[in-house]
Amino acid sequence: MTRKAAKTGSKRTSPLMWVRQVVLFRSISPVDEIRTITFAPGLNIIQGKSDDSAHDFESGHGNGKTTLCRLIRYCLGEKAFGQQHVVAEVKHCFPNGYVGAVVVVDGEEWAVLRTLGNHRKEYAKQGVQPVDLATAEVRPPYSEFLKRIQEVGLSRLQQ
Repeated sequence: MTRKAAKTGSKRTSPLMWVRQVVLFRSISPVDEIRTITFAPGLNIIQGKSDDSAHDFESGHGNGKTTLCRLIRYCLGEKAFGQQHVVAEVKHCFPNGYVGAVVVVDGEEWAVLRTLGNHRKEYAKQGVQPVDLATAEVRPPYSEFLKRIQEVGLSRLQQ
């Protein structure tokens, strides 16, 4: 329970921080969106596609469930989205690629864009969608988003 909820007796109606959407881009200049994955507050189940026709391949493995989870963690501030060989392969296949996300932080929606390719430009902006951030002429730095999630997350910890 947050300090505010403890004082007023009210209960939180949504998570303090949650991911609403993940978007994969082949490029943001020009914008070339590969896929959008949406989530809802609460429990979301990620299930790999089963294919019983592949006898020497275990069904449900190698479909990208762990990669999706790693990309979410990357959007939230982790330094890398996979092991070194995975990052190298993604950079090779998507040299101009980005992963985007909509992250709700204490009721505020933030769009995040982090590089998957060979460049190191990363952006975040409150109140827009990832595609809007990708096409914006001015893109605020990702560090503003990191600062906000640190404020929200750390301010509620008891000393």
